[in-house]
Amino acid sequence: MIMLDEVLDGIIVSLSEMFEKTTQAHRHAIQALIQKDNKKALIVLDGDEHINQLEEQINYDVMLAIAKYQPVASDLRKLIAIIKVANDLERIGDYAKTIAKTAILNCDETFLNETFLKNSLKMSNIVIDLLEKAREAFIRQDVDYAYEIIQSENQLGGLLRETIASNPFSLIKDDNVESYMLLMGVLRTLERSRGHLANICEATIFIGNGKFVEL
Repeated sequence: MIMLDEVLDGIIVSLSEMFEKTTQAHRHAIQALIQKDNKKALIVLDGDEHINQLEEQINYDVMLAIAKYQPVASDLRKLIAIIKVANDLERIGDYAKTIAKTAILNCDETFLNETFLKNSLKMSNIVIDLLEKAREAFIRQDVDYAYEIIQSENQLGGLLRETIASNPFSLIKDDNVESYMLLMGVLRTLERSRGHLANICEATIFIGNGKFVEL
C-alpha cells in the first residue's frame, strides 16, 4: 500500500516542476521582449497550458490524498499550502504570458524605448531570482529563509516607482496611449508577482509553524 509520505513526495515533485516551468516562462518572456524574438514568445504561450495542467493535476492529487488518508497536523498543512502555492505559480505564469504577448506586438520595434527595456529587464530578473529562492525555501520548508526572501523583494516596488516617476509617455517612442497601456501592463504584472511570491513564502511559514502570517 502506498503511504502518504510517498504521495506527498510525488506531489512535491510536480510542484517543483511547476516552479521550474514558471521561472523558465519568465526568463523566455523577458528575452522575447528585449530581443524582439517571436519564437521565444510563442514558447511561453505554448508552455502556459502545461503550467495550467500541472496546477490542475496537483489540486486533484492533493484533494485525493486528503480524502484517502485524512491527514492531520503538519501533513494537512503541507497539502493545504501546496494548493495555495500552485495557484500563485499559475498566476505568475499568466504574467509571463502577458509579457510574451506584448513582445509579439512589439516585434517590429514599434513603441518600446531603451529606458523601458532596461527597467523591465531589471524587474524581471528580480522576479526570476525570487522564484528560484521561493522554490528552495518551500522545498526545504525553511521558515527563516522565507522571511529573508520577503524582506529583500521591495526592490520591485522601488523600480516600478522609478520607472513611472517621470513623464509616463517617456517610456514609449510615440505619444500613443494604447502603447503606454500595454507597457504599463508589463510593469504591473512584474510588480504583482511580488504579491504572489509573498504568498508562497507565507505558505512556507504556515507549514513550519502552523500560522498564517501576512508579509
